Amino acid sequence: MKRLMAIYLFLPLMLVQGETRTEVFAPFVSRLQAQPQESSILLTWKESRDVQGPRHIYRHTEEINQDNFSSAVYLGKLPADVNAYEDLPAGRESYFYAVLLEDPGGKVYEIFIPFRNITSRGVAVQTLPPEEVLAAEVTGLRAKVEGDGIQLEFKVSKPDRELLLFRSDSPLTGPQDLLGAKHPRVLEKNSKTVLDYPIPGVDVFYAVVDAGLYKIGKTVLVPGANSLTVPVRLPAGNGRVGLPAVGPTMRPTPLPYLLLTSGVESGRELSMTPSFLLPRDRQPLQQATSAALTNLLTALPELSVGSKQVELLAADRAGGDRKAQLPGEPVLQAILSDQLVPGDYESAAAQLKSFLSIPRPWNLESRARFYLGQAYYFQVRYSEAFFEFLSAREAHFTEAQPWLDACLFRLGEAGK
Repeated sequence: MKRLMAIYLFLPLMLVQGETRTEVFAPFVSRLQAQPQESSILLTWKESRDVQGPRHIYRHTEEINQDNFSSAVYLGKLPADVNAYEDLPAGRESYFYAVLLEDPGGKVYEIFIPFRNITSRGVAVQTLPPEEVLAAEVTGLRAKVEGDGIQLEFKVSKPDRELLLFRSDSPLTGPQDLLGAKHPRVLEKNSKTVLDYPIPGVDVFYAVVDAGLYKIGKTVLVPGANSLTVPVRLPAGNGRVGLPAVGPTMRPTPLPYLLLTSGVESGRELSMTPSFLLPRDRQPLQQATSAALTNLLTALPELSVGSKQVELLAADRAGGDRKAQLPGEPVLQAILSDQLVPGDYESAAAQLKSFLSIPRPWNLESRARFYLGQAYYFQVRYSEAFFEFLSAREAHFTEAQPWLDACLFRLGEAGK
């Protein structure tokens, strides 16, 4: 291997024997350079004289070689006449690059030569570009029935971007339609196909969007490009829905069993509940017991809940520490300042549900659920509010408990 690399380092060599000269075949670009810009990295190189095929661009956090090539990020394929590429990395790490050529048969020459077609010095950007610039464009979304699932195929302009898959029983034509869709499925990077398992016999629509744009609320849906205009349906039947493959000893349906609903001898209706758990016939309380119970209830103070106002947690109050924000925290704070605090509770609830449709850090999710509970409470949706406060109570017990009491009080009033 070292001998082969030494030969490539000094290409093209001329082997001279008398008046006959033989040039060595050089299937790689040369003079690859990576120049950091403010928010991008510009790659330039000199083309090969022997191979005029497409160029394949790769990126890694360490110098690319045969051992780590499989873990390099594939950035894309360029035409044979292009000798420059601008990369927009989503992080500030130092990056290394490789530019490999493709032969007429479609095979890539996996040759890695320092100072030729790979960079040996890491480069990093000064500032990160906005999500709108980093975002990938998804096109050509197609769906077809494949076995007991739906096979989706699409093209993506930036394979290293994270994508989200949405499914709905109604057309997905705009960002507002995503709020009523099934919680998104996070797709692996470099995905071009995905197999989904919807409910058989129901028309479904799909959309694939850039995760970064969705997180900042700037999703763009283009019917026919990244969202389906015609629904697809999985045929109804006995097929499995997203279950593991049926093994040789697994039955597709359970064996029948005998269900006794009446006594064999008496014919009386039987209950599936043990007799000792069944309530006895209703009996009136004894006079002394009834009087004691009345006295206890009379002595209890009358419960009441005062007027509630929007309550912000310490992490979201003005003047809080913003030096180390969690991913997605600016989006949550924007929802609070633009919708919840001004009193637009319906919009706040919709935005918070959308925010929670993506997996969030545990402490950030608990904060969002605390605020979603408030948005429901002020819409007189006390039952839904109760369960959101219940989810937030483990992380924010002191703040959530009064809201839980208020929800129970309002529910009790409604039941009178």
